[in-house]
Amino acid sequence: MERLTGSMFAPAVPAGFTWRVEDFKALLPESTLEAMPEGWEDRYREFVRDLVETRYQGDREKLIAASSSAQAEHWYAAFDELGVAEPPRQTALIVTLSEVGKRNLSRVLGRGLFGAPQGKLLELAAESGITPPPSPPMAPPPFNWAAKNAPIPEPALRMGGPPVDNVAIDEEGRITQVRLIGYSVFLGLFLAYLCFRSAKVTIMIFFVGGISAVSAIGFVWWFGSSLDAVLLSMPPLVYVLGLSGAVHIVNYYRDAVEDKGVEGAPERALRHGWWPCTLASFTTAIGLLSLYTSNIVPIRKFGLFAAIGVMSTLVVLFLYLPAALQTFVPKFKPRTNLPDGDDWLTRAWASVGMWIVRHYKPVTAVGLLVLFGVGYGTTKINTSVQLLKLFDGESKIIKDYEWLEANVGKLVPMELVVRVSPDMVRPAREELAESGTAAAHRQRFQLSFLERAELTARVQEVVEKEFGEQGQGVVGRAMSAVTLMPQLPPPAGASAFGRDYLERTKFLKDMEASRAELMSSDFLRLDEDLEHEGSELWRISLRVGALNDVDYGLFVHELKDAIEPVMAAYRYRDQILHGIDEKRGGEGFWKTADHGIPRVLVLGAADPDEVTTAEAATEEASSENLADENATDKADNATGSQAEQVAANRAEPSAHSIEQSHIFAKTLKDLLVNASFRKTTWHDPVTNPVREVAADDEQWGKAIEAFDAVVVMD
Repeated sequence: MERLTGSMFAPAVPAGFTWRVEDFKALLPESTLEAMPEGWEDRYREFVRDLVETRYQGDREKLIAASSSAQAEHWYAAFDELGVAEPPRQTALIVTLSEVGKRNLSRVLGRGLFGAPQGKLLELAAESGITPPPSPPMAPPPFNWAAKNAPIPEPALRMGGPPVDNVAIDEEGRITQVRLIGYSVFLGLFLAYLCFRSAKVTIMIFFVGGISAVSAIGFVWWFGSSLDAVLLSMPPLVYVLGLSGAVHIVNYYRDAVEDKGVEGAPERALRHGWWPCTLASFTTAIGLLSLYTSNIVPIRKFGLFAAIGVMSTLVVLFLYLPAALQTFVPKFKPRTNLPDGDDWLTRAWASVGMWIVRHYKPVTAVGLLVLFGVGYGTTKINTSVQLLKLFDGESKIIKDYEWLEANVGKLVPMELVVRVSPDMVRPAREELAESGTAAAHRQRFQLSFLERAELTARVQEVVEKEFGEQGQGVVGRAMSAVTLMPQLPPPAGASAFGRDYLERTKFLKDMEASRAELMSSDFLRLDEDLEHEGSELWRISLRVGALNDVDYGLFVHELKDAIEPVMAAYRYRDQILHGIDEKRGGEGFWKTADHGIPRVLVLGAADPDEVTTAEAATEEASSENLADENATDKADNATGSQAEQVAANRAEPSAHSIEQSHIFAKTLKDLLVNASFRKTTWHDPVTNPVREVAADDEQWGKAIEAFDAVVVMD
């Protein structure tokens, strides 16, 4: 259950659990509370006090910040102390998607937009007594406040993961599009009528903008592309630019009517306006098209289709609008002829211009200050392409992710694949008996099925240690084929022929019998690519926090730094075995009548097992020296907000140094043990410095010659 926590089982206690009686009772079902013995609250408080004193040096905050596995251990110990069976852990029901469901996720997870039925998963939740999310309101803010803030009765359905993200982006995009269209239509009609006071002209201008926006969306389909969250802002842009061009042509038409009458006015208006409108649209399209140079696909698409949409407005503008003005002749209110020939608006703007000319020095200074101030602000812009950053902080999907990651585990998948080349894959035991001498010699250096599983387990262990809960806090529990197996046996070689080796032999036999079952899972495959055909692919599925501000470029770089020592140890293992075999004339590297057990010297590092033991002892002694007698009483008064802050600190990535040398040394030692090297000599230059010797030092040469292989770690 511990290995499946965070994937198939929720943590025993939620993040930020304070271990107070009130919080403890809140997690217990009614049946467990009824089974509690009399006075259990006092016994529970005593248990927590003893636990804090003996395991956490009197500091309850250390208990709150302990790992999920340690807290699960204490959780079960509390029920043992009370003599009551612990409540069952929150688990999971596995529901797989059919091919039809994968192609139409909204029919599985959708909330039912525009009268469409709710998704099947939401229907199943409602039938099970779980409240599904309601259909989102279409009204724009602030008219959607009541529906948006309506409480959802518990237990509520909370969803997360890539399929949910895809459906949520699609739904929110469609909702945003409806709201933008509503606002754009209202403002366009209102302003057009306010300016021209003509229903005919208002309809003509709106038609130009509307057809231009719809055409721009149509180009997306005709070019074989699709709408995304960024491209949804393109139709309103084209709509506004279409309105702008139509307003210019109508004003030219109005001047033409006042100058020479209605007869031929559309032609004269178009003759005057086609070049300015074309030039304005062309320069705008060039600016938008510059976005096509971006490496981010949604931005590239926005630049391309927005530029096409802007240029397409000219077709509607030059063909439809003059014809409409000729067919449906509008009537304008005559302009007031003032003595000086200018109306009040013209005189007002002229006054503003003259004031600026007279005070050009302070205006220039203020303008430069504003320019530099705004320019400095651009240096503080932080870009992000994370999908969830597109959602409002109060949106349902963000709230669901916060709850799920606090109560279940991290959700965003990230995959590692360990490839084992065919020349390193040792056949099954039945096939070994049938192989010839040459094949048998080659198989000495290959990895058995168990050893290949151990490779995956080592990579998984390093990732969880360096980046998991007790490391940087970036990833949650990992899953692989090893997760589905029993506990792997400890390293042991054939020369020992002891209990551990017999256990490994039986384990390997069981693994080979279950190979077909493992191959049918999603964690082990054979590579069918021509370049790597026959390679085994061992998949390790990680889960990254959806709401953590993780620099994924840096994270991938650090991930490689942590895994590379493991892979390097396997390469050195291969070199050592081949070197000893060659030195012995092809007789292998095991103990024989002519050769003893191979001896390997590692210079530059201490025995990794001794280092681990020493570090654990040092840490325990240091913790005991920091014990505080008054810490328990002070921690009893800790508030929930303090506990939540501690939990938040556990989830934030921190500066963390990856001990590559220790990872390499530990992996290499286990590999040499599996190869029947029972004794490897380790020399740590820090604790046992070596004096400087000449290259021809006879004593030094004899000491080195006593070993079959020497590994120098820098």
